Amino acid sequence: MPAGNSTYKKLAVQWLNEALCFVSSLVLADSFVLRNRQLLVAANRWQKLNLKIMKNILYLLIVAFLLQGCFTRDESMVNIPCKQNCVTFNITVNTGQGSQTPVPGASVELGWNSPATPIGNPGRLISKGSTDEKGRYTFSFSPTARELEEGQYYISVKKDNSYHYQFDSHYGINKTDTTVTANVHLPSKATVKVVFKNFSPNSSDDFFQAIPLINTYGSGGIPVEQISSNHNYWFYGSDPPFAKYEVSGITAGNQYTQFMILIKKNGQRISRRDSIYIKKGEVGTFELEY
Repeated sequence: MPAGNSTYKKLAVQWLNEALCFVSSLVLADSFVLRNRQLLVAANRWQKLNLKIMKNILYLLIVAFLLQGCFTRDESMVNIPCKQNCVTFNITVNTGQGSQTPVPGASVELGWNSPATPIGNPGRLISKGSTDEKGRYTFSFSPTARELEEGQYYISVKKDNSYHYQFDSHYGINKTDTTVTANVHLPSKATVKVVFKNFSPNSSDDFFQAIPLINTYGSGGIPVEQISSNHNYWFYGSDPPFAKYEVSGITAGNQYTQFMILIKKNGQRISRRDSIYIKKGEVGTFELEY
């Protein structure tokens, strides 16, 4: 969860400077008009319009100033310990096949928010720190009454550029003296190259697909981000034929990347799964014939 920033404050200052510049321009214009009697009637109309415009600008500035508090996560009470009526999160961060390898030194944030459409509550940051040598991080805190009634607690975990970012949500925590055991899977990064071969559609119903998937073992889903080609991991019967087409993406390292395969050809449908193991930081190639 990104920390609160000062974007709205900067915008408010920028709008204020523009408004003051606008006001000074209006003052100069009024001075010129009032020196010319033949423009006095037009000047009166212009002053009324000026007043209306300035009221609207002032209203927008006030709204912008007030909204900055509505869209900013509260970080004023971080890592405040709790002794009674607490909620405790026991967090373990692992990686690799089966999510069995601890990740020491991972940055952990524990917070609460209330997502909603169109406007939710960005909530508060409760705790932040790093996992120990066994990938563990524990914190106890005092929940607010609102937190026990609505919204979600969340855990965000990151390490360095060789790992993905993970975000897990926890709902249904509605009373104190609760202990939450949270196992977070933080996949490392690797590259997968999907090679599609000999696509030769004969009808618009033909289809060729191999979608790579990352197993996050119950943690939040992480898509395989494409890093090459403007094409997705599938082709329709209306697409032109080809002998070979490569699509690469960032997948998980030290574990299997799974593939959801679907081939429609000559009225037949073939649906199956496959996988390849790719080490952290390496490139794995998966080839599929149409």
